[in-house]
Amino acid sequence: MSIFYKKSWYKWIVLVVCILAYSSGNLVRWNYTGISQYLIGEWHIGKEELGILGSAFFYAYAIGQSPWGTLTDILGGRRVISIGILITAIMFSLFAF
Repeated sequence: MSIFYKKSWYKWIVLVVCILAYSSGNLVRWNYTGISQYLIGEWHIGKEELGILGSAFFYAYAIGQSPWGTLTDILGGRRVISIGILITAIMFSLFAF
């Protein structure tokens, strides 16, 4: 097996991991509309409070973008993506409880 074959195979693995990480992140962001009716029933909140909850999530997400961009400039994209995927996996696991 030549080294060029190994490198091209590695690039495909990295691409698939990045696609899965990006898709799972979007799944969490877009999942909010699917569970909104359950949140209203379970937490006994109105549509106004549900809107505030959605806005809080959006603003927290928007504020978090700037530090991650700065970290990417300092540490490099590979490290920041790895850290982000690790933190996301931990948060997904904690959210299950």
